[in-house]
Amino acid sequence: KGIKDLEYGVYTSSLLVYNFLFYFSISYYFRKRTDQFDKIIKYYLPISCVGFATLMAIILSKYGLSFLLVEALKFNGVTLIVFSYDIVFALLAVIYAWHRKIISKWMVFSIGIVDLILILSMGKRGPLLCIVVVLFCIWLFKRFSIKKCVSILTICVIGYSLFTIYINDVISIMTMVNPRLGDTFSAFYYYGDLNGRESLSEYAIEQIEMNPLWGKFPGLITPPALTFFFGLHPHNIWLEAIMTMGYIGSIPFFLLVIYICIKKLIPALGSNSFYMFFAILFISEIVHGFMSGALVESYIWMAMCFLFSYNSSIIPNGKISRKQ
Repeated sequence: KGIKDLEYGVYTSSLLVYNFLFYFSISYYFRKRTDQFDKIIKYYLPISCVGFATLMAIILSKYGLSFLLVEALKFNGVTLIVFSYDIVFALLAVIYAWHRKIISKWMVFSIGIVDLILILSMGKRGPLLCIVVVLFCIWLFKRFSIKKCVSILTICVIGYSLFTIYINDVISIMTMVNPRLGDTFSAFYYYGDLNGRESLSEYAIEQIEMNPLWGKFPGLITPPALTFFFGLHPHNIWLEAIMTMGYIGSIPFFLLVIYICIKKLIPALGSNSFYMFFAILFISEIVHGFMSGALVESYIWMAMCFLFSYNSSIIPNGKISRKQ
């Protein structure tokens, strides 16, 4: 309430400048010290796992199962949606640790199972989709040529067709795993997203039409009667980019995303270095960006800054080649 365009614009710009300077500096630091990055992941995984499990236990003991049924209501500062994507970040670190053999396989497996159970207990579709897409991309890009990738994607289209034919059986399996997951997916498939995403997207499109070239922001998203959602972003960073900066103003952002996808993503994903972590984080954030999150707070900036500095001539052990 009472927010001013200029003040919010200065805050947003300052935060993004700080993020870019910070991430580029850290990227330069780690490119010569890759072992230190792996040590951070090594200690982060067990600490985060214990922290997530403890936090969940505290919340459930204090608020009960109501926490698992409410999307964005804050429970003493914690929301279900933000908590679930924090665990996704940890699961990406688990995938990275598995490939880099940072810690033992049984420890990676144990931590991954605990984190996955926490997400399944929340019944969140978006976080699960982020992890599935990341695993699929790693399997696809690291094992096959471009031609085979096209063939596999064609098979995926056929598989999706079969998925829609036997959708009731799929929903039954989801319901067995978690009733909320099955109910929310069923409602989404048959009736559309009931979490307010459609209304938020419609609002974003309306605001884009106010100034399509340069954008118009901020515009408070006010909730209709009997709904809970409100705020300054539509829970879709791609729509938010056009909504806030317009088609012309969004060009640098989208060009940077496309450049990373074409030039940096696949080489970094196949590299035996810490850049692999930021490649899978980038893939996850692309998926996440369609479903939730605010553009200025997205991990996509971290991923892009690190991947932008990636060069295939960097040797995995941290040394720099003469060419580089």
